[in-house]
Amino acid sequence: MGYLQRGGHFIMLYDYDGTYIKVYDPYLYSGKFNTSTRRGKAIVDGNTVLVTKDNFRNYANYGTFFAFKNDREDIKENATTNVTTATYARYVRVNTSLNVRSGPGTNYNYIRSLYNNEQVTVCEEKENWSRVGTNEWVCSDYLSDSNIILKSTAGEYRKLKNTTTLYSNSNLTGTTYTYLKNTRVKILKNISATVDYIYIPATGRYAYINTETYTNTVVTNTTNQYRYFKSNTIFVIK
Repeated sequence: MGYLQRGGHFIMLYDYDGTYIKVYDPYLYSGKFNTSTRRGKAIVDGNTVLVTKDNFRNYANYGTFFAFKNDREDIKENATTNVTTATYARYVRVNTSLNVRSGPGTNYNYIRSLYNNEQVTVCEEKENWSRVGTNEWVCSDYLSDSNIILKSTAGEYRKLKNTTTLYSNSNLTGTTYTYLKNTRVKILKNISATVDYIYIPATGRYAYINTETYTNTVVTNTTNQYRYFKSNTIFVIK
């Protein structure tokens, strides 16, 4: 989608208020629209990207559109508390388990765990949290509207397609580290559909990365493998 991303992915246009097209971008991350090629072409408001109609036409490089029916029922918005009530199905997308808490935040008590591909019914939303039962809340980042199980890429090696910022926290915040294009990394864990926990062999660092920054090619790891010389050339190290 042009300046909305580099490699190509789906986004959702969910509203138009006469001035801005409102976009949900699954690869939205901190600072995405603060680069030289994107600055001034979009506004980020929470988890929504606001784009004028002209900027979308000129820069988005859009392709195919799909129209989906809204499956939510009895949607009610409360402007005072920023809570949206609804009823719709979602699927858990985690590598290990998802904590269910007694309220919409990590400071609330842990109740139980949900596991990958479990179906839940979302009854209420508050900011980035979804209520899936009576006083049971989970982080919305780990819920998907599809029951298609994504293939794990843990153990694979990838290269960075551009100079990339890595982060010390899984929500892509905290201490940042900058690595150059073509740096080889090993994926240790798929945190979510858009975030991986990785290891950088060149520096021995562990960090979190937005998956949009990989090249599309899986790199073969040749460490500890044996190879034969094509000729009789001998190299002497002095």
